[in-house]
Amino acid sequence: MIVLALIIASLLQPIRTALQEDPPEPEDLLLVNGLQYDFSLAKSQRECVAPIGLERKIEFDNSFSASSYSRTDRQPSAARLNSATGWQPKTSDPDQSQWLALDLMKVYKITGVAIQAGNWQDDSSSGTFGNWVTRYRVQYSDSNGPNDFVDYTLDGAVQHFDGNHHQFNTVKQSLRIPIVSRYIRIIPEAWNREIGLRVELYGCDYPLDMISFTGKEVLRMNTNDQDRPSVYYDSFRGFVSLRFRTSRPSGLLVHGVGSTGDYFGIELNMGKIVVNINLGSSARIDGKTMVKVGNSLYDSQWHWLNVSRVGRGLTVSLDGYATFAMIKGSFENLNIDTRLTFGGTDRFTLPGIGVSMMFKGCVENLNVNGYQVISEVQRKQNAAFGMKGFLYSTCREDGAIPVTFEDYDSMLYIEGAQFSRRGGETYLADLSRNREKLQPFLVVEFAFRTWEETGLILYNGYSEGYLQIGLYQGLLQVLIYIRNDDTPYRPARIGYSNLNDGAWHQTRLEFSENFIVVIIDEEVFAVNRLFPEFTPSRDYHFGGYFEKGTGDEKLKPDMWGFIGCLKSLQVNGQKVSLQRLLLGDQSLPSGGRVRAIGKPKMDQCPIVDRCTPNPCFHGGICFQSWFDFICDCTLTLYDNDRLCYSSTFLPSCEAYEFLNETASGDRYIDVDGAGPIPPYLVDCDIGGTVTAQNNDIARLPMQYLHKLSFFYKTDDSTFSVVTIVKVNDAHRAIVNIPAVSEPGGYTYNIGYGATDINHLGYLADMSNTCMQYIHARCYNGAKLLNSPSNSPPYAWWVSRQGYRMVNWGNATAHSGKCGCAMTPGQQCVRSEYYCNCDAPPDLNQDDYQVDDRGYLMEKEYLPLRQVKGGGTNGRRNTDKALGFLIGHMFCAGDKRMQNQASFRDQRASMFFPAVDATYAVDVSFYFKTRRDKGVFMVFTGSDKGRRFNYPRLRDRDGNNFYLPRSNTDEFKISLVKSDQTADSIIELSYHNGFRRHVYRFFKPSERRVLNDGMWHYIHVTYTIKDVKVRIDNLFFAPTESNEELYVDMYDNDFNYDPLLIKSERDERLFLNDQILVGADTGQVNGFVGCMRALMINGNLLDLYGHAKYEPGFLTFPGCVGPCDFRNPCQNNGICFEYWWKFSCDCRESAFGGKICTEEIGTYYDGSDVTVWNIPSSLRQKSMATDTITFGFMTDKPQGTIFLLESENGQNSIHAFMSGDGLMVRFDYSGLYRELQDRNTYTDNKFHSVVIKRDTKITMQVDNYPTVVLDNVGSVPGMTNPTRFYVGNDAKGKNSGGFIGCVSRLRVNHLVPLRATEGLDRSGGGQTGNCGQLSPMIDPFWKPDFFPNWPNDTYMLPLGAIRDDRLHDINANVGIGLGIVGVIALLIIAVVAIKHFMRKGSYRTDEDAGAYNTHDASEALTLHTGRYPIVTTKEEIFL
Repeated sequence: MIVLALIIASLLQPIRTALQEDPPEPEDLLLVNGLQYDFSLAKSQRECVAPIGLERKIEFDNSFSASSYSRTDRQPSAARLNSATGWQPKTSDPDQSQWLALDLMKVYKITGVAIQAGNWQDDSSSGTFGNWVTRYRVQYSDSNGPNDFVDYTLDGAVQHFDGNHHQFNTVKQSLRIPIVSRYIRIIPEAWNREIGLRVELYGCDYPLDMISFTGKEVLRMNTNDQDRPSVYYDSFRGFVSLRFRTSRPSGLLVHGVGSTGDYFGIELNMGKIVVNINLGSSARIDGKTMVKVGNSLYDSQWHWLNVSRVGRGLTVSLDGYATFAMIKGSFENLNIDTRLTFGGTDRFTLPGIGVSMMFKGCVENLNVNGYQVISEVQRKQNAAFGMKGFLYSTCREDGAIPVTFEDYDSMLYIEGAQFSRRGGETYLADLSRNREKLQPFLVVEFAFRTWEETGLILYNGYSEGYLQIGLYQGLLQVLIYIRNDDTPYRPARIGYSNLNDGAWHQTRLEFSENFIVVIIDEEVFAVNRLFPEFTPSRDYHFGGYFEKGTGDEKLKPDMWGFIGCLKSLQVNGQKVSLQRLLLGDQSLPSGGRVRAIGKPKMDQCPIVDRCTPNPCFHGGICFQSWFDFICDCTLTLYDNDRLCYSSTFLPSCEAYEFLNETASGDRYIDVDGAGPIPPYLVDCDIGGTVTAQNNDIARLPMQYLHKLSFFYKTDDSTFSVVTIVKVNDAHRAIVNIPAVSEPGGYTYNIGYGATDINHLGYLADMSNTCMQYIHARCYNGAKLLNSPSNSPPYAWWVSRQGYRMVNWGNATAHSGKCGCAMTPGQQCVRSEYYCNCDAPPDLNQDDYQVDDRGYLMEKEYLPLRQVKGGGTNGRRNTDKALGFLIGHMFCAGDKRMQNQASFRDQRASMFFPAVDATYAVDVSFYFKTRRDKGVFMVFTGSDKGRRFNYPRLRDRDGNNFYLPRSNTDEFKISLVKSDQTADSIIELSYHNGFRRHVYRFFKPSERRVLNDGMWHYIHVTYTIKDVKVRIDNLFFAPTESNEELYVDMYDNDFNYDPLLIKSERDERLFLNDQILVGADTGQVNGFVGCMRALMINGNLLDLYGHAKYEPGFLTFPGCVGPCDFRNPCQNNGICFEYWWKFSCDCRESAFGGKICTEEIGTYYDGSDVTVWNIPSSLRQKSMATDTITFGFMTDKPQGTIFLLESENGQNSIHAFMSGDGLMVRFDYSGLYRELQDRNTYTDNKFHSVVIKRDTKITMQVDNYPTVVLDNVGSVPGMTNPTRFYVGNDAKGKNSGGFIGCVSRLRVNHLVPLRATEGLDRSGGGQTGNCGQLSPMIDPFWKPDFFPNWPNDTYMLPLGAIRDDRLHDINANVGIGLGIVGVIALLIIAVVAIKHFMRKGSYRTDEDAGAYNTHDASEALTLHTGRYPIVTTKEEIFL
């Protein structure tokens, strides 16, 4: 046995290794978090991963600075990786934001950050190590100095990085989008004990080719110009890459135009990057293409831009996120044979330009098809490059230090400052009318940047009232309040709208008596308003209002504080120095002092652009505040949620009919749910009056089709719903094409209303059948397909894919024929021609015309895109002419409804690849079941390699806390039993890494039974904004205040205020593992029943194909219940089905037990007899023919096995031992028929017998030759069977009783040994099992009863594992198990010989696996075979 164990262990080792190995991670990810990622940027990042050398390089000795430090050996310079100590700030108070800053002395491209714990012992008596940072964020400065830090963001959110978990590890985090900067900050957010930090950065040098555009400079590059020096410009492919920064919302970046009208341009237009391109246009083809990306890009931050093209494929990548578009038209080459200009142009009227101003800002590393344009211009060695204006090789910035206000309680309070009046100063006359005559008594200047519509920027209270300057609904508002007046002066709202666009706006306000001049971004606004001159006080509030003392309610501002950033603060020409405040000096040169109230953030503006990339789906418009964003879905058809992700429309007309929306008419359908295809309008004909085969429909007049009053049949499926996609009215009458001699020279475009033809193909693909009418009328010899010659056709139609299709009407695709040549029972006007139009015309007939028409039936090419015709020369009445008519497209059947699978056990499941569900999950499906609970599906994902947003919350006591992050996100849809009612209801639960949310949906006023065995529809939409659920025709939205709509929302991880749960709904889900359908994690607690039409995020999951071709765990293709696939009740038992289980009726089986596998027998000693008085209910069944089965074992040559007789004794069937053989006698009204098998059966072995009687009598024992008695004649059979004797003959028809065992006895429908009513065992006999080893032939089992059972499928017991996914496990396992099996059989044989060489009482039971089970399902699960096996027996002869 030890040797056997070693063999097993060695053979199973490959299995253990294979299953424990982690799957390799992909090297590159092109789709990340739902956004297409720029692969080229990722590739370059992988080539830039070396440490930059903070640990050892001398040039970084003076690079470290910090907010503070605790002692000299833990100062900032000790923060090098692997240093002896590390940096520790003076305090680790969470309310005191500490930071470690790095000046890298030059610009680097940073691709990663690594940190270590502080390397010192605590000062406590224990002296233990344990100071490390567990979470941090990264900031960088985009300006020329360390004055304006911003947070590193990704996907519109600030990124928080995991740090150390113990004292000794180094944790490196990669940056998916690299940072290009000289100045870096590390800001600890959570730590163990005290902050302790050592750091290294990874990246590489960043070569800089920079130019500063002031709005006057233009660079040029000559391309393919024969008249001047030029560079080669590839017309088929090309790219432009650059980085830019600007504070101007619009400006031309790149432009080029060719002599043939082609153009290419890149511009900044109202804060968005717009790419305009045209590869060629004509009267029929418009090639103008426009792609817009980004939002509010004039934020003075650097942005990556890469525009690449191959043929008609255009990719625009902004800050690492790519947008792909197909250029309109049919041309593939861009012919720019003059020049490309950068920064502007001399003529803004050229095509492809949508702005009217030069670019003003900075550009670096401008690369066009491999040419470094800025370097070429600076070197002045290539005449193909040049410039207009002066070249500034640095990016000039104002260097102003910003301050950020992130709550209403933070502000700058300037106390007691004396600002001088500015009367008498000279002004430029062109700024405002009469402005040179004004004598302003107050001048205020500042720059602001925010996403909020409303906020107080400046407040000054004085004795007569107050001055208030702020934003109101995106406009700058000035309000002057006079104390003695009951109402303030009407506020002046100045400037263009949308000043809350996230960009910097430089603002100057000049106050003169009754006049205000406001300058915003160099644009002047003058306000003539009646108010007296006032004397400002010496107290100024920037960013909010600070009340001193009790205050006067009338002097309080009427708006909340400012949320955003301010810089360049000046009052009457004197600057408010934030540099001093940053260094701790609160004094001002003008006197007084400046105080920071609350928690304003100095020298940083960590504004987050939450709308880039656009989080709104399907063209929704994104608007944002400082903390959040909203989507405007009014221009989309996706208004079912707040991300414009899911529509309320169903995917097909059949789906509307299923939900009892049976009125015919126009309806929107959404064929791919949340996928990219938008909803479109179709006509649903639900129910019809005309029934026909496809060929009949092809001959129906058009008026019948247009009445939409039919349904049709195909492939044994009758469809009562027809979907009609209507063509435009212009195509509904025959349209004659103009004269054109060239074959196919005229293009007749087919329109389908507002629906893009590219979106209609999916409808055809998902339908069972589609057809579209096409009609050609030829006049005076105009030809159609030009058959039967090999010459090109004169006309053809174009499929939806753009294929040229040379067939017409009912003819098959690519046949080169018309319907008249291929429709049975029809022929063309001339049989040798394949089309009516192609036959020679009748020259004796004026205005000769013929038609070719019919229905195109091959749906893979539908709908029609175009019809092309030619070979005509004008007038219809005398010359060749050609006309077309195109009909609607008709489709029927929804393949989604037919894509279904059965889940036979709570462990049944399927695995599908993960789908992107970061921002939204949209799931819809149908189900039916009789079970009251089960998990439909579960999505999971791990946080490996991810960055998180760690929400900072407040508990009920107002204390700040961070939620811990778990390692797994989860999204689950289940059927559960309600805690409040007995109904089964739908449950949605998800875990976003911080806490679990559980929603249970039901409507008390309209209860639904979901486990009634009927189909039900479920549609679940989860987004980071809201959750919506549809159950049949009930709609639920947990965010709505309707008590009936959702009743239960609980959290089983935390016991916090439910309002906090709602606030956490903005967290994203990371579900990057496989989707498990049909069961919960671990393949338990699963759904049992049928599912169909499962769509996730617009993708149809192939349930049927998975169950058929990837057989998994107890799943079957189609909706097949436990009793349908193959009868699990053995030996002619009758199956009764419940979706999660079944039961077996064994009353008509010779076997008993839960699945009719328990053998029922009796041992007789010669004097014993069993008598069954047959109940009257069983006497009426016809016995015109007989089928008899039984088994026996004996060593005596005589004895009655059984006797069955009628009431009057005239009819009987008698089986008994005769000599060593077996005899059966049929006595029907004195007509004897006897049949004897003379083989020897007195060997004390078990024998199986099958006897049949119809026109002949046959008897087969075991596998011996069948004994036949022919010419039995016409015998009416037994009537009114009354009494059954087993083991003896009460009437003495045979001498002596039977000695031995009888089992499996059945005569037609009569099973005496397992009867309950009328059975008398008082005559003796010991019940048990005859202990047979080999199965008998079961004549009652008829596989033909199950017509859908595949011939190549074996019986799969319910609960058995049938998982072909394990086929990759090492083949050595099979060989090893074979060896082990041989050894085990030898051991079993030896034990059996020693154990069974004895005599004992007869006692065997049902199959050991099925014995003592709870129900039939468990019995079949554990059943080891079709027939019982021996557990004990009386004697065995070896």
